[in-house]
Amino acid sequence: MSTMPDNAEFMEDLLNRQPADPLRAALVAIQELHECVEALMNPGRHERLVKVCTGCGTDDGNWQRWPCPTRKLADEGLGEE
Repeated sequence: MSTMPDNAEFMEDLLNRQPADPLRAALVAIQELHECVEALMNPGRHERLVKVCTGCGTDDGNWQRWPCPTRKLADEGLGEE
């Protein structure tokens, strides 16, 4: 399991980068924020693992399934459909 940096470390790292292509760097940063993790749904008899986004949630407090709309757009922008 990967460890996520806190927001301050992440933003400092982004600011210290000198990208050749700022748009590409922004899309890669979006991808890094919207990574996939497995989450246990319905613990008990009907439990299953589902892929969810580390950067998203829903208005009702649930996880957003991965790939989320934001990740899909970033992938598309980088030609990684």
